[in-house]
Amino acid sequence: RLALDGGDDGLLLIRRLVKDLPERLRPGGEAVLEIDSRQAEPVVGLAQVCLPGSKVDVFRDLAGQDRVVVIRAGSTHAN
Repeated sequence: RLALDGGDDGLLLIRRLVKDLPERLRPGGEAVLEIDSRQAEPVVGLAQVCLPGSKVDVFRDLAGQDRVVVIRAGSTHAN
């Protein structure tokens, strides 16, 4: 149930995960997140704030909906 309840905006667990990434990802490491198609913009913004210098890409599913966010840690983030 916890994995399916994302709070009021659907980002509760994603927000927690992304905020922990600077301590958990090695430089050049990647986090791959499956998202609801309406969450791409806020997740990208959150990743850019939490991991400055990271590379963030959004990939679409076969229906053309934003579905996966890949966050690649920059070479100089704190871990």
